[in-house]
Amino acid sequence: MRARLARPGWRRLAAASVAAFVAVVAIAVAVGRRDPAREALPALVDLSPAGVRRVVVETDGRLADLIRDDRGWSASTGSPPQSAPLLLSTEDELFPMLAYRVVEADQADPQYGLADPEAVVRLETRAGTSVEIRVGAASFSGAGFYARRGNDSGRIYLVPRNTLDLLRSLATGERKSSADSLEGRAGRFQAEQDEAGVEKQTSPYLRQAIDAGGQVPPAP
Repeated sequence: MRARLARPGWRRLAAASVAAFVAVVAIAVAVGRRDPAREALPALVDLSPAGVRRVVVETDGRLADLIRDDRGWSASTGSPPQSAPLLLSTEDELFPMLAYRVVEADQADPQYGLADPEAVVRLETRAGTSVEIRVGAASFSGAGFYARRGNDSGRIYLVPRNTLDLLRSLATGERKSSADSLEGRAGRFQAEQDEAGVEKQTSPYLRQAIDAGGQVPPAP
């Protein structure tokens, strides 16, 4: 009699455990889907490291010409010898080359610095196609740099500071990193996001006045 009374209790406990497990999994999946960090970022260069055959970087008057074969990366004559092992250790950080924002803007506008860029990157893919990337001026907040891809007119990408740091590292053969704390980057990025919201609500004429040093009039 005692065994018959205990059996339904174990069944209810097992059923409750299964239901709880299913609920936890469902919540985890739902949270994962809502996580902004999982959303795909726009790609300035949508290539995996294995898809890149050649990288030529020009920045700060320095140049590195790196070629990938079955043995890995090698530096051509005149390039810093340490650039090849440096690219091998950082290629997953550089490719795909991601941006955190894309804007529709006039690439000839001097504020973006694309006519006189900080860095020029020429890539050759395994398929034999070529693409040129120009990294221009820093954004107003310093959170990143403006960049353009080939003849992709009308679109400007904002790439993180680390991207330019890596390119400068390849050109010199020495790892360079901005003295930039995580808190500082987060603050500048938030300021940039706030500025983007202001731009959407501000007329072009008022925007020019603000850029020239004027103040937004107080709300009535």
